Amino acid sequence: MKQLFNKLGIVFVFFLSLLTSCEDDVEINIGNIQEPVTAEFQVDFDGQTWVADRTTAVINDTETIITGFKDNDQQKVIITLSNSEVGIYMADANGADAKIEYFESPIAQPFTTEFSNPIGRVDITARDMIHKLITGQFFGILHRLTPRLDNQGNPVLDTNGNPLYDDETKNFTNGIFNNIVFVTDVIDNPEPDNNEFFVKLDGTEFVETALIAKKEVVNGVDVIIIRASRSGSNEVIELQMPADIVTGNNLLVGSTTDPANETVAFYRILSPSQTYVPTAGTIAVPLLQVSLHDATARRIEGTFSFSAVQVGGTTTHDFTEGSFAVTYNE
Repeated sequence: MKQLFNKLGIVFVFFLSLLTSCEDDVEINIGNIQEPVTAEFQVDFDGQTWVADRTTAVINDTETIITGFKDNDQQKVIITLSNSEVGIYMADANGADAKIEYFESPIAQPFTTEFSNPIGRVDITARDMIHKLITGQFFGILHRLTPRLDNQGNPVLDTNGNPLYDDETKNFTNGIFNNIVFVTDVIDNPEPDNNEFFVKLDGTEFVETALIAKKEVVNGVDVIIIRASRSGSNEVIELQMPADIVTGNNLLVGSTTDPANETVAFYRILSPSQTYVPTAGTIAVPLLQVSLHDATARRIEGTFSFSAVQVGGTTTHDFTEGSFAVTYNE
């Protein structure tokens, strides 16, 4: 574990630079996210490019659902997959592996690839488990069967008395979903009643409506995740730390390729998509301090504080008086 006392040289240089510099442009990048994160969801059909106004994605034990909405949610495209791993998912007649649907209105019957002899494919090309982003591409021929009606509005029947249907199609091409923020609702066990979380966001208490504490695998490494959300999961504060973390002080970073040795924090607003990561700001050194970790009982307690800057922007927030005392699920 990279404890703070092993990084005193870094912190000393940081404070020395503040004392010796006459300028206000001292910049320290903590974490390795440097570019804006922009969510995109679009697809071509009917001679146009359909572009979503907003997006959502949910990953759970049994399926992954990625949705693009348009025109105040009057239209939507839904991609349902059997998994969220990077790979290829082929549309099938019962939608078990992949299904693409298009709803042109809230009450209209959808167009779907869930059809006999389906044509459709979804590729997940990237999945970022640290910052909960999923990216991919898709295409397919979507069908909608509508009853054929006569001039009086009655169903037209064949010679055997069965209703006849018109098969309408939509040919989806060049479909993409880039950097779609996803949430996970995979919880093996209910959260213990004695789990506690507190933090002030810019001086005002962040009152969470949901709190998740669990151990999961990130980039092949076991990590402990503490996730507090509010406003219907639209705002999320997340802490990630190695599963073998010990008591002591730890620098917070915004992203890592070394989850076994670094501690991550970020604040995310899902819509409109914004991500904030720890930086040198009002709180000069972003810290997470672990006061207790009982791996057998899966109990961890500590405090944290950090300033955060918007990825690709200049807006900042301060997170102060942060504390947690949770029993995490496995």
